[in-house]
Amino acid sequence: MEAPVAYLRRAITNSHLSTRRAKDRHTRVTPLLARSETDPANIAATYADSAAVADALHHLSPRDRTALVLRYVLDLDDATIATEIGVQQQTVRVVLFRARRELRTALNHQHNDQQEQQR
Repeated sequence: MEAPVAYLRRAITNSHLSTRRAKDRHTRVTPLLARSETDPANIAATYADSAAVADALHHLSPRDRTALVLRYVLDLDDATIATEIGVQQQTVRVVLFRARRELRTALNHQHNDQQEQQR
């Protein structure tokens, strides 16, 4: 295999896109908790935050989600992300900016809805 890292990146990208395109998009989100975490309030808050982010990610397009995963999970640079999702490098910056804005908006709506329910 000539480029195993590129192959792995492409495989991860394709797998991510395939998963997101599936009809059944329900995913269980398990928060990554430190083993020393024992306070039930902290555990509940961490799970709620993780679930909120996962739910907000479902509102994004597959391209936006993929770009976010490549940047913030795999820590790839703009040029590599551009190659992986098939756009120009400048477009990656725009995609990431808009995806973060949409994610922020979705999380704010969820937070506001939760506050209204508590009243």
